[in-house]
Amino acid sequence: KPRERPGRRVEGQAAPAPEPSTGCPAGAHASTQHRTLPYELYCLGAIFLLSLFATGHLFFRVAVTTTAEPWRRNCRQCTSQWWDDFWRWRMEDLAGNSTGVTAPPGMEWEWGSSGDDTDWFQASAELVDEVVLPAVDPTAGPILQVGCGVSPLPALLYRAGFREFENVDISKRVIDAMQLRYPADEWPGLRFEVRDLLADSQHRGGAPPPAHRFAAVIDKAGLWDWLQEESPAAIPQLLKVVTTALVPS
Repeated sequence: KPRERPGRRVEGQAAPAPEPSTGCPAGAHASTQHRTLPYELYCLGAIFLLSLFATGHLFFRVAVTTTAEPWRRNCRQCTSQWWDDFWRWRMEDLAGNSTGVTAPPGMEWEWGSSGDDTDWFQASAELVDEVVLPAVDPTAGPILQVGCGVSPLPALLYRAGFREFENVDISKRVIDAMQLRYPADEWPGLRFEVRDLLADSQHRGGAPPPAHRFAAVIDKAGLWDWLQEESPAAIPQLLKVVTTALVPS
């Protein structure tokens, strides 16, 4: 048998096939693969992190909606936007600017026909004379009206002797209108504030702080009435807010 010598082809042995040329010096091709792999890993990692963030955000939104305040689901009157839409239509209607536009769905209620306010059933004066005054001493302390709307109740209560009187409503449109109607220099002690009474304190919800300082809380067939229709599950939350607002008996 012929002796093999290093570096020389032996007779009868097939010559090794030449390696395909890459056009690069020896070792360059392996080096390029080594550099490409981390880049692909970085891209995959970035896509994973973005997906993780989006999924976490989605789960957070779902948890807030379904766990924190499940009563708001399918409740059209449980948002400030719904009430802003309602009051825009109602105020334009009162001002004669509705041009025949009817109320949006779910907004066809019975309202008074006075030219400058909305007084449901025109019963504000009767409420003050027959319900509030017999039950509450005007000197007992501040009172709170929830869901004040734009009825004449603040003026009637003020003239009846209630000079520390706070009014809250979920609609900024309402509060802006009432602040213009009752300037602070002409109605001292009468205040108006945008609040979502049923939201948590982090979202400017609940009664105006501090707690346990109001002699009476007045709801003129507003929150209580529509919650019975739209979201009865939220009525305990309303009662909890009222209890927190009232001076302990």
